[in-house]
Amino acid sequence: MEKPKLVIVGGFLGAGKTTLLSVAAKALKLRNLKVGIITNDQATGLVDTHVLGVDGFDVEEVSGSCFCCDFTGFVRAIDTLISSHQCEVVLAEPVGSCTDLSATLVQPLKAYYGTYIDIAPLSVMADALKLQKYFNSYESLLDGSGYIYLKQLEEADYILINKTDLLSGAHMANINILLHERFKDYAVRWLCAKTEIGVEEWLKEVMTDKVSGKNLAQVDYDTYAVGEAQMGWYNATLKIEHLKIGSIDWMAFNKDVLILFQELFGYEKVIVAHLKILIKNASSHVLGNIVDGNEISLDGNNFYDRSVRMVLNIRAEASHLLICELVDEILNIMKEREFTFEFISKKHFAPSYPRPTYRHYEVFKNS
Repeated sequence: MEKPKLVIVGGFLGAGKTTLLSVAAKALKLRNLKVGIITNDQATGLVDTHVLGVDGFDVEEVSGSCFCCDFTGFVRAIDTLISSHQCEVVLAEPVGSCTDLSATLVQPLKAYYGTYIDIAPLSVMADALKLQKYFNSYESLLDGSGYIYLKQLEEADYILINKTDLLSGAHMANINILLHERFKDYAVRWLCAKTEIGVEEWLKEVMTDKVSGKNLAQVDYDTYAVGEAQMGWYNATLKIEHLKIGSIDWMAFNKDVLILFQELFGYEKVIVAHLKILIKNASSHVLGNIVDGNEISLDGNNFYDRSVRMVLNIRAEASHLLICELVDEILNIMKEREFTFEFISKKHFAPSYPRPTYRHYEVFKNS
């Protein structure tokens, strides 16, 4: 490769971006390419950073702000992976509630760093069922999370429709009609990151396609900011100990906590964009996940230590104060089952008004 390659994958919370980057990184590694990954969050303590690190990849985290609003931090992370770790490909996952990436990331990168790195086409991932839900109701695209969802797709070079394993033929036909109406001339790719279907084909295209940032979305930042502010953010890292004599099944513990979240969030009518729980010791981990309040998924290797760490990330359409109350309620329930919890870090908030470092209003030619 003449220059290191940067591949940015955007998309809304819960779309499956982290799974895609993990699968893509492993596929690139099989090609004998050194791969680095950049994660991004509005606060420290990101589950994805831990999980990708466990997979053995060099991972940099840009935290406290989105890539767009901390462009310098993003470039610093890219440089660390390329210069210090000799990475030939850098995969980057922006915050899931972030849009206007073409204007605030892709164009400035081409303008100021195009001779240094090769910027791949901007891919935007969409959960197939959520896409159908939003686009079947036009009003849902005018504000809130629906507005952000729409703008993310409008700026994509490649639209990646994920979770095709959940679609019937009728669902696919309906989504095709919706895409034809709004994104007729866009490159649309269907895949299932979890089962790796379609990932290799997409990866070959973005690694060879020399044109990036073809589309600029017309984003109203006041509407964008209101949509982001409707999301509650909660990140925490805790130490957990089990007081009973004997071993504890942490896979079962993770599942029990996720079920409690399902029940309480359902009772409060809170829409969960994603909820991730990582429980780990020195060498093993269990990852639990809920997206859109639906099915619980568990992954990892079970282990039975009495003392572990838990990293908890919640993104939901609710007040961050309510999320905090619900977390405390669940921890109190688990305390009655003879678990103790000690907070190592905790932060909860609503995202602030987005103020990108750069915003370009014209497409800059690739070097």
